[in-house]
Amino acid sequence: MTGKIFISYARIDRAFAIKLGADLRLAGIAIWRDADIPPGVEWDVAAENAINEGAGLIVIFSPSSVKSAEVLNEVSHAMGRGKRVLPVLHIKCDLPMRLKRLQYIDFTSDYDFGLRQLVAALGGSTAATVPGDPVPGDQLPGPEPPTIPVLKGPGDERDQGPWGTRERQVTALPRTVVEDHRVISRPRKWIPMLVIIAAALLVAVGLWLLQTLRPAVTNEIPSLHSIDFPKVRVGDPALRDCKNVSRCLERKDRSNLLVSADWNAVRYDNRALLSDCMGYQPCVERTQKAAAIAATNWAEVRFDDLKLADCMGHPGCLRAATQATKLRAVGDWRRVAGDDPLRKRCMGLLPCIERPPPPPAPHMIAAKRVNVSSGLECTPEARLPKCCKDSRNPKACLDCKRTQGILQNDYCGPN
Repeated sequence: MTGKIFISYARIDRAFAIKLGADLRLAGIAIWRDADIPPGVEWDVAAENAINEGAGLIVIFSPSSVKSAEVLNEVSHAMGRGKRVLPVLHIKCDLPMRLKRLQYIDFTSDYDFGLRQLVAALGGSTAATVPGDPVPGDQLPGPEPPTIPVLKGPGDERDQGPWGTRERQVTALPRTVVEDHRVISRPRKWIPMLVIIAAALLVAVGLWLLQTLRPAVTNEIPSLHSIDFPKVRVGDPALRDCKNVSRCLERKDRSNLLVSADWNAVRYDNRALLSDCMGYQPCVERTQKAAAIAATNWAEVRFDDLKLADCMGHPGCLRAATQATKLRAVGDWRRVAGDDPLRKRCMGLLPCIERPPPPPAPHMIAAKRVNVSSGLECTPEARLPKCCKDSRNPKACLDCKRTQGILQNDYCGPN
């Protein structure tokens, strides 16, 4: 396979992931873990690039990893990009529904057998990885060769004991050229020494590996007591395993609260959610909108203001939105009277602002009326009725004024 293999795991399975990665590298397989992220690079960006550019993904399943949102997100992203996903069962657990159809490699009972299967699936060399495999040229132990008595010659001294003379026992070694085919057996004192030397070498190598790998493991996540948790953002790797640290647990609970909130229904005065967004983008956008709503003068807002689309429960905004809806619902403003209450707040709508001219006064309307008693025509001219100009008939003038609804002292003429 070309490219690196991404290893996805939960933080509690770090030791198993480190061991598996080391064995895969010994087999000639290039792997990528989050420990390979350079300083100063954002964790999620580096992980996403590694999955996109890699050849596949190994996911280590355990009761902790199947509940980890980061692990499931990495698996979903890899499957979405068409990458090969190899499930590795570290501790028995209930696999996610989407991955149950994939054949997993079981490491729970036999690590060496599982490693051999994984290396074969990745196209690596199994001879360099699995201890215990027979190396070409090794000889399998055969049956113990028989012992034969060796008789001394005339000049040789026999072994003397309290019970008399006894013969020495030697081991007959086949295919060994020894003079007269007789070899005296001796105890193999070098075997215990070899075991002691091998054990000492293993301890030395283990201590060296521990000192070498400890900085790498420590640099992945800083100490929880050295983290400034008020500045921790949502999705920070430090929140994966809080280890009963109270400040970490509080920030983790708030992170879960922000992610699960319905931000379309959050009101402008909900300080419990809007007070600390932890860098979560929906919360940041909602906080900025709430600040803009609180700072708006709703008595002077226009009917087409975009903030009226989502008032976030602000009473001034709700009243303005109701008025704007009523103004838009009017079809013909020519039929709306100038003193209609709807025209008291036009909110910048021109048809509402341009009021129709008031109707003419009754005494300015040119209408022909005839007094019933006198028969004179009552036609207004300027501000005085014509009948009031005829002083010779005061009764006709009075009747004319009464017919037009003119008060007695509004114009002129006798009663």
